[in-house]
Amino acid sequence: MFLGESLLKISSIASLTNFLSLVLQPRPVDPPGIFETPISNTYDYIVVGAGSAGSIVATRLSEDCANVLLLEAGGTDLDDERTQIPLMWFFLQGTAMDWGYWTVPQKFSHRAMKNERSYWARGKMIGGSSAMNAMGFVRGSRFDFEQWEREGATGWGYDKVLPYFKKLENAKLTDYGNCGNFILYLETRGKFGPIVVNQESATPLSFFHLKAAAEMNLPVIDCSDQNPRGICVTQSNIKNGTRCNSGNCYLRPALERQNLQILFRKNKAVGVEFVKDNKTIRVFAKKEVILSAGVIGSAQILLLSGIGPTEHLRQMNINVKSNLPVGKNMQDHLDFFLKYNINMSLNTNSENFATPRRILNFVFNKKGIFTGSGGDVNVFTHTCRKMNEGPNIQLTIIPTAYEKDAVEDLFLNLKNEVVKEHLKRVNSNSFQVILYILKPKSIRFTRRLEKTSAWKSINATYIRHDTPNHCSEIEYDSDDYWECMLRHFTRRGDHQMGTCRMGSVNDPSSVVDPRLRLVHYLEQIQE
Repeated sequence: MFLGESLLKISSIASLTNFLSLVLQPRPVDPPGIFETPISNTYDYIVVGAGSAGSIVATRLSEDCANVLLLEAGGTDLDDERTQIPLMWFFLQGTAMDWGYWTVPQKFSHRAMKNERSYWARGKMIGGSSAMNAMGFVRGSRFDFEQWEREGATGWGYDKVLPYFKKLENAKLTDYGNCGNFILYLETRGKFGPIVVNQESATPLSFFHLKAAAEMNLPVIDCSDQNPRGICVTQSNIKNGTRCNSGNCYLRPALERQNLQILFRKNKAVGVEFVKDNKTIRVFAKKEVILSAGVIGSAQILLLSGIGPTEHLRQMNINVKSNLPVGKNMQDHLDFFLKYNINMSLNTNSENFATPRRILNFVFNKKGIFTGSGGDVNVFTHTCRKMNEGPNIQLTIIPTAYEKDAVEDLFLNLKNEVVKEHLKRVNSNSFQVILYILKPKSIRFTRRLEKTSAWKSINATYIRHDTPNHCSEIEYDSDDYWECMLRHFTRRGDHQMGTCRMGSVNDPSSVVDPRLRLVHYLEQIQE
């Protein structure tokens, strides 16, 4: 197989597939036997999880000549070439490379979804979720880092973490607007790191969005400015037309494929127990066990190892080793999709997505739509005009049409009666706005874009989302209407975090201290 065969399967072009399979080199694979390296009894460091952070941690530790074992429950991301083609990220959901989590039924939201649940995609492979996400690259606001430090995360203020952001990235940005001081933003961006960050819109629709933002006095900004307020062309971690995740760009050598559980002696992690080839293996660390299994995996491993809320562990018949609030601080941004019809074909739809021309442009030149994440622009703003806080909403505007496949998407999980109604409203000439509710006070800001002359020039018309028994009975555009819409149609934003909260050792909500050590371990030292 060669890189791009999955694109040809979508387009069903048999003759083109046969031709390219003969003239192109096979896609990259890991060297034979690289996952069968004998396992030692002890290592200096054991890193659990080869995801977004774990791959980086293991790589950096090994640079210092430390003996490092990196454990990963999934396999190599190269088993599925869609991990390498940026625009194919969505098709990885529900595959063997996805843990495939669902939330529990919600009491106050998700009312238009089957069983009131959201699907949580989490990467199960080298690179973790960084090997299957949409690659949107945004650092976050200075105000959030400063707040964390004030709450006890000493050393995690913005100025302290900025050098590491710069060390991480190789930013290749372009001025897309009339922002005269754009070069000042570049000074805060890294130029020599392993993660390549590019800035590029997917379609010409971005022109109209930039013009609409200018009418609303929103400047063109760098998405990763310390206090982003304005509009920015989508930035993505993509290198030479392929995904640049922590597995590809930090750590390409082989990593073990195992399930695991932490072992403890006297309330200190000394090693791990995992299953490989149907055999249970124990490995010990001379220095540290570093748990980096993701927002769900890290919490799960701690809980299974007896670290977590006492009452919950006892309900699960797990021996309690330390009473810590693991999982209590889990957070995510809700997102809300708004759809707009337009009067011209400037978007991405089922007819123009996988054309032979676009496929060949990617296969031979590593250029074109498949080398991007599929987004056009992002907008960050504060609806209450507060300058002493970070933005409270984020808009990600994507040129993807609202069509049949989008409505019937298994992972969107809409109820059958909602799907039936929405299929009457689809249009191949349309685009979508994803509203991420960061620190919400209002959602009406998004609809102000409809009043701009730029959006009016393409006749951008809002597609109503309400259906019978799902908000259509409430007065349209009233506050009650939008509250109802949020309770029925918002879902997970795939920005999950916080299950192992970092903070002061004196804060009862902390799981780890600012040096990322379990709080109970510090108590043992102090005793």
